[in-house]
Amino acid sequence: MIESVEPHNNSLSSVDLAALIEQIAAPIALEMQHGPCIAYTNPAFLTLFKLEAIPATPTSVIDLLRAAGAHETTPDGGSGASTGTSEWILPGGRVISAQRTPFQSARSGEGTLWQFSDVTEQRQSEARYRAIIENIEDGYYEVDINGHFVFVNDGLCRIAGRQREQLLAPGRRHYSHHFSETTTTQLLDLFRSVFRKREPVQGAEVLVERPDGSIRHVEFSIALVDGPEGRPIGFCGIARDITKRKQVEAALARRVTLLSVLEQVDLELNQTLDMEQVLSVALNAAVLLSHADAGFIGLAEGDRLRLVRLVGPYGPVHEVEANIGITGRVMRQRRAELIPDVSADPDYHCDIPSTRAQIIIPLISHDKLLGVINLETADPERFTPETFEFVQLVTARAASAIDNARLYAVSQQQLAELRELYAQLQELEQLKSDMIHIAAHDMRSPLGILTGYLDILRLDLKDVLTEEQQSYFDSMLRAIDRIQRMTTDILSLERVQAAREPLTTIINLADVISRAVFDRADEARQKGHKVAMQIEQAAHVYGDAISLVEATSNLLGNAIKYTPDGGTIEVQLRVEGRRAVVEVADNGYGIPEEYHDRLFQPFFRVRTHETFEIDGTGLGLYLVRKIIERHGGQMCFESAPGVGSTFGFSLLLAELDE
Repeated sequence: MIESVEPHNNSLSSVDLAALIEQIAAPIALEMQHGPCIAYTNPAFLTLFKLEAIPATPTSVIDLLRAAGAHETTPDGGSGASTGTSEWILPGGRVISAQRTPFQSARSGEGTLWQFSDVTEQRQSEARYRAIIENIEDGYYEVDINGHFVFVNDGLCRIAGRQREQLLAPGRRHYSHHFSETTTTQLLDLFRSVFRKREPVQGAEVLVERPDGSIRHVEFSIALVDGPEGRPIGFCGIARDITKRKQVEAALARRVTLLSVLEQVDLELNQTLDMEQVLSVALNAAVLLSHADAGFIGLAEGDRLRLVRLVGPYGPVHEVEANIGITGRVMRQRRAELIPDVSADPDYHCDIPSTRAQIIIPLISHDKLLGVINLETADPERFTPETFEFVQLVTARAASAIDNARLYAVSQQQLAELRELYAQLQELEQLKSDMIHIAAHDMRSPLGILTGYLDILRLDLKDVLTEEQQSYFDSMLRAIDRIQRMTTDILSLERVQAAREPLTTIINLADVISRAVFDRADEARQKGHKVAMQIEQAAHVYGDAISLVEATSNLLGNAIKYTPDGGTIEVQLRVEGRRAVVEVADNGYGIPEEYHDRLFQPFFRVRTHETFEIDGTGLGLYLVRKIIERHGGQMCFESAPGVGSTFGFSLLLAELDE
């Protein structure tokens, strides 16, 4: 509008009107209706058209524009209309906007007032904006206040699945013509919300159904467009296709769900070794993950496959041949298979008529084939590659769990058998111990009687017995003595093995050694041995005095027996750290190295030409070992033929109060 010109004010003279027009900065021309022809212009108009003056020949503004090489781009009402706006492109690319306003004067008559403005930069900016809009991946749209498309870019055409000509076709520009009823309702609610609240909407998700039937997830952002007077004239916005993102999100959600199921399966499988529960968890998980209609777990037993867990209408068969059909192929190749169409597989054996797709996975643990998991469905689309992958993961865990459960069942069975055998062994051991105890105990009295009567008989016949007959009596008495010593050792061994009470009595080992040396003094004197005691310091231990004296006495007795007459025997007590050490050393025959490993076994005796005639039971060292082990101690020895032997033991020192 030209605010300084009042076209309908008849009081203005032509001179006044021309003066006003010249004062306006914008290019102005007054065109009279008769002709039509230009009556008045201002300098800005002449400059715009590069004129020095108005042409002498009556000329209209339209003719002048065309003579200047301009062409109209957006006609609005045509050149004969007295009102409206049109745009023209001048040579060189400049764009001008021409606004026409009717004019009436009593003196000059009717005419049209033309006001021009240079909109080149505005149109260039709009062109750049349109180019950007056209090249963005997202959809861009403009609709009027009634919902008719005014502008759409290629991105929106791709989202809608339609051509631009279709969306902007006359009579079909309303968005409801191009979207489903559901989509239209959602968009209408969004437009109404924006209009009512006067606030834009960002990222509203709408499902768009395209003409080909495909569904796209689209985020719509909508803003209100206001006109020059501040009133809403339409809407514009961005439509972003987020279908791929939604698919990725859905895939991730499915994977998270599958991983959660897998974690739960791991947890349940790791919490039990019961075969029935493991089979149930494994098959239920496989059916759940694959959405199978039926399935089974079969365990290989030779050339047969025993169906140990089933879901679905398989009938009464619980055992099949392991080398036939697809199952046999999978077991031979040890490779899982997804059969999307069982009817196309020549090895397929029909168990359930409705089955269309099948998954068979071998159960392998530690490279051992345990069996298979078989899954079947009437809907092939359920068995996707992703489902196949996850079922294999479940199967791998199930195979380990089944193998562990099987091994556990075998171990439990073996344990039960061992317990039964151990109970029988304990019963036999107790019977043996009772028999030995009874025999050893009951033999002491008859042996005493025999010894007594033999001594009396030998005294009565000493004057008539020959030397040879006298040797018979000596042999019998030695035999009886050997049996008595054996029964004594056996009873001592039984006493040690039967002892269970904790050892809490504090024993002075110096007293133990003195008592043992005293008990064996007569034997040492008879063989002319020199027995020396070397007690470095007092040593106290927790123990049983009688047993420790017996152990020390046995070691000293062996030294006396296996040392030639006139030998030297030393009994030593010393302390090493927190342990007391007792050793009996001799310079006797010594023991060959090949016998060292067997010295502490029951009834074992070293037989050399020097020791062959020496009597013994073979229980002495074994008894010593048992006594020392009962006290939590350790045996020690060293021996060499012709040098002698050193036998001893060490015990933990008792903690004495200061």
